[in-house]
Amino acid sequence: MSFLTANLEVLQRRFPTLYEDLCRLPPPEVEEPRLAPSRSEEPTLYYGGRLAYSAYQPRRDAERALPQLDPTWDAFVLVGWGLGYAAQVIVQRASDLPLIIVEPDQRVFLLSLQALDLTKVFQHSFLVLAVGQEACQTELWQQFSFRDVGLHQLRCVSEVFPAWIAQWDDCRRTSQAQARVNEDTLKRFFPLWLRNHARNRKTSGWHPLMELKGRAKGKAVVIAAAGPSLTESLSFLKKYRSRYVLIAVDTAYSLLVRQGLAPDFLTVGDGQYWNARHLDDGVLPSTQIVTDFSVSPRVFRWAQQIYVSGCQVPFLRGWEQKAGFASEVLPSGGSVATMAWSLAKYLEAAEVWFAGLDLGYTKGTHAQGSQFEEGFLRQGYRLKPAETLGFRLLSEASLTWREGVTAPVRSDLRMDLYRAWLEKDVARSPELPVWNLSSSGSLIKGLKRPVGEIPVPFGADARSNSAVNDSGYSSKISPKDNQPVHDQGVNLRWNIPRVSSALNRLLATWPQTSLHDEKQEIREEFLSSWKATEALMRESWGDLTWTFLTHTAVRTWETFPGPRSLARLKEVVVVLLSIAELAETLSLYEQN
Repeated sequence: MSFLTANLEVLQRRFPTLYEDLCRLPPPEVEEPRLAPSRSEEPTLYYGGRLAYSAYQPRRDAERALPQLDPTWDAFVLVGWGLGYAAQVIVQRASDLPLIIVEPDQRVFLLSLQALDLTKVFQHSFLVLAVGQEACQTELWQQFSFRDVGLHQLRCVSEVFPAWIAQWDDCRRTSQAQARVNEDTLKRFFPLWLRNHARNRKTSGWHPLMELKGRAKGKAVVIAAAGPSLTESLSFLKKYRSRYVLIAVDTAYSLLVRQGLAPDFLTVGDGQYWNARHLDDGVLPSTQIVTDFSVSPRVFRWAQQIYVSGCQVPFLRGWEQKAGFASEVLPSGGSVATMAWSLAKYLEAAEVWFAGLDLGYTKGTHAQGSQFEEGFLRQGYRLKPAETLGFRLLSEASLTWREGVTAPVRSDLRMDLYRAWLEKDVARSPELPVWNLSSSGSLIKGLKRPVGEIPVPFGADARSNSAVNDSGYSSKISPKDNQPVHDQGVNLRWNIPRVSSALNRLLATWPQTSLHDEKQEIREEFLSSWKATEALMRESWGDLTWTFLTHTAVRTWETFPGPRSLARLKEVVVVLLSIAELAETLSLYEQN
C-alpha cells in the first residue's frame, strides 16, 4: 500500500469532508511545490523557489527547529505543514497535547500525503486541521479556551505567503487577547458587578430600554467620544447642531456641556466608582441616560429619565432573563463608545457620525477639557505637572504603531479589541452610512471620512417636535413625560446555598490527573457530580449564565479530554463558586 493510499484512508475516515473542501478551494498563485530527494533519501520539499528543509537530512532539520515543549502549554500550533515532519515529532513527544495544523496551501498538504506515512498524525486524538482556509480564523480561537499556546512556523511559509501569515497572526493575537481580557475582566470585576446590580435593581424611576426603540428614525446621530480629536470637531458639531441627535459617552459629557452642546442621550457602561465621577458636573434635565444595572449606583441618583438595557455582563443578563426582566441589550465591544454605536442603531438612525473616536494616543489620552484630562490638572503640582503624569501613563503602556486615518498612530491591545469589534459590527449594517470626523485617530474600516458631507437635515415633523434645552440648543429627542416608571427592580431568587454546596461537592470529586487515567469509580463519581451541578445551575441561574461561563472550557475539555483542559475547566468552576459565595456572603440576593 502506498503512502498516499494509507494516508487518504485514515484522513477520509477522520476528516471526511477535508478532501472535498481542499478540492473546491482556488489554488494560490505561487510556484508549484514539488518533492525533491535528499542525501539521506528522505524526501524534502522544493517550495516557493527554495528548499523548505535541508537537502541533507530534512527530518533532523525539522526536529531541531522545533522549540522545547512546555508542559504548561494548552496547545501547540504548527504554521506551515510542509511534509509533516514536525507534526510527527510533536505527536511522538506529547501524545496529550492538542496539535493545530495551519497550512495556507492545500497543494503542499496533498503533496505530503505521497511523501510520508502520516497515519499516526491523522490518528492523533487531539488534532485540528486548518488547511487552505482564510487567513482570519477567529472561530478556531474563540471556540477553545487555549490561553498558553506554543507556536512554530515553517521558515519558508512567511516568504511565500507574507500577507496571509501577517493577517493570520494578527487575527490570532486579537482573538486570544480578547479571550484573556474577558476572562481577566470577569475575575477582577464580578464582585463589583454583583454589588452594583443588587443595589441598582431595587431603585425606582427607571424605564426599560424598549421605550426608546426607533426614537431617532430617519435622523442623523452623532456619537461624541472623548478622544483627543474631539476638540477639533467642536466647531463642526456646533455649526450643525440643529441637524442631528447627539449621543455622548460619559467621559465626554462635561466637555460637551461646557461647549454649549447639550447631549440628547448619555451612555454609561462602566461599573467602577471613578467612572461615575465623570458626571460630577451634573447632568442636564434634557439628557436621557442609557445604562444597565451593573454601573455605579451614583448613576441612578440623577433625576433624569434613565433607560435600562439588559446587563452587558452576560452572566448577570442570564439572571435577569431568568427573573423575567426582558429589556433588550445594547451589545458592547468593551468600550462605552461601542455601546453608543449600538444605541444609535437601536434608535434607528439614518446615518451615524463619530467625533473623538481616536482609539489611539495622538495628542494625549483624552480630549482637553474632559474629566480625565482635568483630573491630571487637579493632581499636578510644581514638581510633578500634568504633562509628567500624562507622559508617565503613555510611557508605561505597551504602545505600538497602527495605521491611522492620515498618519500612523500609537495604540495598544485594548484599543485593538475595540476597533476590531466595531469594524465587524459596522460591516453587519452596510446600508447605514457611518462617518468619522477624526483626522488624527486610528483607521477604522467601514467609517468614511466626510468630504463636504454634512448631517442630513431633519424633516418638518422632527423640527416641530424638538425641545429647547438649558443651553439654548435644540434637543431633537424629548423625554417621555408622565409615563409610568418601574417602582421596583427585578426580583431574583437563585438557590445560592444549594449552588455553593453543589460546586463544593464537585470540586471535592475532581480528578487529580486525566479523567481517563483515574479509576472507574472516581470517573463515575465525578461525572455524576458534574451532571447534577450543571442541572442545578441551569435551573437556578439560567442556561445563558451557565453557557457564558463554561461553554469554551467545556468544549475544550470534551474535544481534548486531557489534564490540560481539565485544569482549565477547574478554574472556571472555582470562579463559579466565588460568584456564589460572594452573593451568599453579602446577602444581596434573596434565597429560596
